[in-house]
Amino acid sequence: MKLNIMPIAKYLLDITLPPRCPGCGIVQLQDNALCQKCWEDVNFITDPQCNLCGLPFEINVTSENKCASCLTHPPAFDKARAVFVYNDASKRLVLNLKHGDRLDIVGAISGWMMRVGSEFFEEDAPIIIPVPLHRRRLFKRRFNQAGEISKSLSKKSGVSVELDLLKRIKNTIPQGYFSAAKRRKNVTGAFAIDSKVKYKLKNRNIILLDDVITTGATAGACSKVLKNAGAAQVHVLCLARVAKPLISLN
Repeated sequence: MKLNIMPIAKYLLDITLPPRCPGCGIVQLQDNALCQKCWEDVNFITDPQCNLCGLPFEINVTSENKCASCLTHPPAFDKARAVFVYNDASKRLVLNLKHGDRLDIVGAISGWMMRVGSEFFEEDAPIIIPVPLHRRRLFKRRFNQAGEISKSLSKKSGVSVELDLLKRIKNTIPQGYFSAAKRRKNVTGAFAIDSKVKYKLKNRNIILLDDVITTGATAGACSKVLKNAGAAQVHVLCLARVAKPLISLN
């Protein structure tokens, strides 16, 4: 009789390294699942939302469901979607991954992202591209959280990922408390694509992956570079977004 050792191995692993909530770290019975409190505290983004930038609405506001920012300042990207509103609970998730080395939660995050961005994966021959870190920050942090999520998403979806196609050539200042205008200025000229690999973008649909959207300045700067290099469409997919962004999505 052939013995299936997988359940035994998982049992032993769960004893030594029990599953933990991606948010607060409490021990869980199930892998990649939020505990009840974190589930209640996070604010999942669902419809209605802005058709372009994904800003959550309380009601349908226009026939086209576009927010004021997108109507007055159309974004450089074609569409953006996020899993959560950026609040204290979702911020913990972002920081756990970004600065807490919680790579064990990448699987959960990529699963949530794949669901909210399902339409992006149905486009013709998409490519996943993470927003890059500058080499100095990458050396300090040791990994790019957007890159790790991108690799997980690629495995789940079968969509190819290009980790080094888009480069951050300017070591920008962290944008934490910048205004929208300062954010936009800070990332101007920060991204580039090597002319030797530019051909990979021609007429392709891009899934641009990042952790948080605030004003959309970084996503906009990346989108402009990608489109100038020949990309057909750029769809932004992120874990969280600020619900009331400073106006500036370019």
